[in-house]
Amino acid sequence: VWDINLDAGASAVKYDLSGFKLHKLNIDGGAGSFKITLGDRYPDTYLTLDAGASSIMIRIPESSGCDLELSSVLSGKHLYSFQKIDDGYYQTANYDSATNKIHLNIDAAVSSFNIIRY
Repeated sequence: VWDINLDAGASAVKYDLSGFKLHKLNIDGGAGSFKITLGDRYPDTYLTLDAGASSIMIRIPESSGCDLELSSVLSGKHLYSFQKIDDGYYQTANYDSATNKIHLNIDAAVSSFNIIRY
C-alpha cells in the first residue's frame, strides 16, 4: 500500500498509478502539467493536489465511485460523469454503490482541469 508525497515546482508530472494499491497521493505543485491515472486496487484512495497555473488531467476508473472537492479560481473545468452536489463538491453517480472510492481534493488557480473516466 502506497502513500506518496510530491513537491513539484514548475514541472511536468505523468504518473500511471493504476497498477498500485494507492492510499494517498499528495502533490504540492506550481505551474505545470499534471497527468495522473488512478486505479481501483484499494478501497479508499485519496488524492490532494494544490497547483498554480497548470494543466491538470486525472483519469479514474469507471468502476470506482469518486467525490471531488474543488476550489478553483479562473479555471476551465471538464468533469465528465460528475454531478454537482453543492458549491465546489461533486460526485459520480455510482459513488454510494461502488466498492472502491476515490476522494479528490483539488485546489487549482488559473488552470485547465479535466477528469476522465476510463
